[in-house]
Amino acid sequence: MSHARSAVSLMAPVGPVAESFVNDEKLITAIMGPYGSAKTTSCIRKAVLMTLWQNPGPDGVRRSRGCVVRDTYGQLETNVLESWFTWFPKDMPGSTWNGRQMRHTVRMRVNLMDGEPPVEIEMDVYFRAMGDQKAEDVLKGLELTWLWLNEVDTLDKSVLQFGLPRCGRYPSTKDGGCRWYGVIADFNAPDEDNWTYELLVEQKLPIDEKALEALRAKVGERYGIGFHKQPGGLEPDAENKRNLPDGYYEGLIASGMPEHHINRFVHNRFGSVFSGQRVFPEYNTEIHRASYELEAKPDLPLLFGLDGGRTPALVIGQLDDELDQLRLLDEVVLYDPEKTTQLRRLGARAFGERCAMVVQDRYPECVPGVLFYDPAID
Repeated sequence: MSHARSAVSLMAPVGPVAESFVNDEKLITAIMGPYGSAKTTSCIRKAVLMTLWQNPGPDGVRRSRGCVVRDTYGQLETNVLESWFTWFPKDMPGSTWNGRQMRHTVRMRVNLMDGEPPVEIEMDVYFRAMGDQKAEDVLKGLELTWLWLNEVDTLDKSVLQFGLPRCGRYPSTKDGGCRWYGVIADFNAPDEDNWTYELLVEQKLPIDEKALEALRAKVGERYGIGFHKQPGGLEPDAENKRNLPDGYYEGLIASGMPEHHINRFVHNRFGSVFSGQRVFPEYNTEIHRASYELEAKPDLPLLFGLDGGRTPALVIGQLDDELDQLRLLDEVVLYDPEKTTQLRRLGARAFGERCAMVVQDRYPECVPGVLFYDPAID
């Protein structure tokens, strides 16, 4: 048996969530897991499968062309390429490695089922790092089948905006045409203000509505985002543990890793965003944040929490005694138009008028209730 065939056969599934990700044919699929959960290996397995999803050319070969994107070339070499060459060495028979172009062409036979003839595939893969370059420049001119965004939370969302349109351009009609195309991504749980939270959890693509409609019409039933969240490393059903040393995750915790990082890299939980000392350190996104957008209940009065000063802010909520819930619905803040992370200075009257406008427009059926505020603004 050739090295190529044996390498693919050794890519055994590491768990049901990873396997679901590998087999998901949606336009965009992502796997989020703790350290050591075989996310990279699962993406490599999927690269083979994405090639098998293509129509065979006249010569019977199924082809795909992909591009793997990482933040820096150092990370690309030590993380992605090291794993890639474990499965597909540079000198593997049927393989051509071009170091100057960072391009690896792999041609091999894959046994799908016992007793069935092997399938011949060809993967043509580019490896690119963003660095200080723009996504448009990094991806310009590439005609791809698929795009793999490695550690996607470390990349700018423009990589997806410019990368997705590069997919679906290969193979050509003469080589069987492109039956499937799309974007795959892997990452550790990021902070919840990272753009990937909005993309993957809230399922919002960073493109305008007109482009979305055109995409839906073209992709059809494959349209959508497949988000696959692996169990935390200490969960009974944690994935890939058979390939990790005993006590791997306990060792990470014992190493003195900050609690914020333990939540993300061990427990696979989105990180809370905070600056300085938190008012409520017990806050847990998994428990305290709604999994859907809350709507106001007309039979409950609105509650308001006001922070005054030169950069005022207002929180709008409702208290549901039956469910024993404080439901936070909205926030009114104004940012400096030239500094998206800095609040705009505003006088009391102007801010009050803005708050009244928000309440009238968004909650016309609700009765205003109690206002809580910092006494220092009296």
